[in-house]
Amino acid sequence: MTSLSTLQGSNAGPYRQVARAVVRGVTLILGYLAQAYRARRDSEHIMGFSDHLLKDIGVARCEIEAAVRWGPERQ
Repeated sequence: MTSLSTLQGSNAGPYRQVARAVVRGVTLILGYLAQAYRARRDSEHIMGFSDHLLKDIGVARCEIEAAVRWGPERQ
């Protein structure tokens, strides 16, 4: 069985680097998933708006996805 003191020895560096890389990767993926979930949720919410309300805020129904995902600067 591997003890903590064995891992803290000379081989701890590569294990620690791999662990950090895995944590960074998982964090990045979870961030993208959370962003995609929020964009989908917001798109569905705005799709429920009436055409009159969409016209008032200056967004056409076909522009909702782009407006939610990238904002007004990339339309």
